[in-house]
Amino acid sequence: MKNLLIIFIFQLAFVLTMAQAGDEDYFREDYLRNSDFVYKDNIKSVLLYKEGFEMAAPIVRLNSDDKL
Repeated sequence: MKNLLIIFIFQLAFVLTMAQAGDEDYFREDYLRNSDFVYKDNIKSVLLYKEGFEMAAPIVRLNSDDKL
């Protein structure tokens, strides 16, 4: 009985957490955003390019010593 109570409490906490996460209004299907927008302040842009060639595509040849 005690185990069932613990499982129920964890499930309730999980459901409540998921319900709160669904309230974020960062995406709407009826609206198309064509401008720069910051969805999350803690997410930054990632730069990936071949070492020494900033304008190159991020491609590594097989069996090579290329680095990105």
